[in-house]
Amino acid sequence: MYRICVLLSVVMLGVSPVVVRGPGDVAATSEWSWTTLADESTSPTALLVGGKGGYAELTDEQMRTAFGGLFADYLRVNVPFPGSEDFQESIEVGAQNLYDAVQSTSGVKLIGAVSQSAPAVYDVLRRLSNDPARPADDELTAFVYAYPARMVLSLGGARYIPLPETPYDVLTVAAEYDGLTDFPHNWLNFLAVLNAIMGAVELHVDRAFFDIRTNPTEFVEIANDLGGTTTHVLIPTERLPLLKSWEDAGFAPEFISFMDALLRPIIDSAYFRPKMTVGIPEPLRPPPATPTPDAEPVVSEQRLEVFGQYPDAPPPVLEVTQHEDDPVEPAAVSGEQEDRIDVEWSLEEEAAVSGDAEGDLIDRDRNVPQAEESAEPTIGDPEPSPINDTSSEGVAPEDNEDSDAGE
Repeated sequence: MYRICVLLSVVMLGVSPVVVRGPGDVAATSEWSWTTLADESTSPTALLVGGKGGYAELTDEQMRTAFGGLFADYLRVNVPFPGSEDFQESIEVGAQNLYDAVQSTSGVKLIGAVSQSAPAVYDVLRRLSNDPARPADDELTAFVYAYPARMVLSLGGARYIPLPETPYDVLTVAAEYDGLTDFPHNWLNFLAVLNAIMGAVELHVDRAFFDIRTNPTEFVEIANDLGGTTTHVLIPTERLPLLKSWEDAGFAPEFISFMDALLRPIIDSAYFRPKMTVGIPEPLRPPPATPTPDAEPVVSEQRLEVFGQYPDAPPPVLEVTQHEDDPVEPAAVSGEQEDRIDVEWSLEEEAAVSGDAEGDLIDRDRNVPQAEESAEPTIGDPEPSPINDTSSEGVAPEDNEDSDAGE
């Protein structure tokens, strides 16, 4: 079983695509960067190495869409890579081509590789650390996807190259449970090994198009004494690859979720990972939007002026805060509403007050202030009508008090 796992891992090695652009294309400055650009007027260059077999030479579609458009704003160049069956020879040739490309490319640049060619980036970083003519610390960054596991390299006849201490920032990306790069540390865990083999088939190429700039991942950042920072990113896998065949067979999603929760802790126990943070690494986040310096707040007077200039515009909404201690003012009513209220009031008075209906109506009318009456009474004013006499039958006490106030 172990030999089958190894052979399948070797066969799958190096099938991950990379997105690059031909040297004739020009792109705008990237919206994000691992380092501050030395010259913002010049687009950075991405020197990218392909993978094994058919992925040694990459199409424009592969270049444009990898990792959610990670290199979309770079001037991309495809560095030749043999991608042959001789693993070690391909790495050596690819490393030399990449090193020459770095020396011949001016300005800010990124070097990157995937899967089988990933060790070439580490080899170039090692050589640059001893090169007095190397690029400045803020002129180069490195990117690696799916660096082959040590077991895969050994069985493929290639030498394992560790990441050297470098003044440059490095970003490494791997898919969780991808057996070609995320093989279990404990090989005796049968479930973890089987899950990794199936993950190599399902995830190795598919996760090359995962957008690591906008989707949360697990990551850890490690700074070295030379000033460089290495960010290791692990793309999460929502469902164990081991359960894909069950999902394809039509098992209920609830059952798949139950089995995932049951098996994942057993599989994860075969991995020895550092403590990681869930989110988006700071270097991959886009810069915050810059506010417009000339923008001025709009005050209420300006809004009212605008509504006055444009009569078709909707009226402004006025907010009024009513406190508990404030008296409640009656709402203003229109002429038609006032007439309706008068009629309703008359009907209520007739139903509630017994006695002379005509006297009730006259009494109500006298209590309504008249806008056309003179402010001061004249000498010849007639005496009040005896309708307000307290001896009148059926008149409520409130009506008497109103009549006295009118006199």
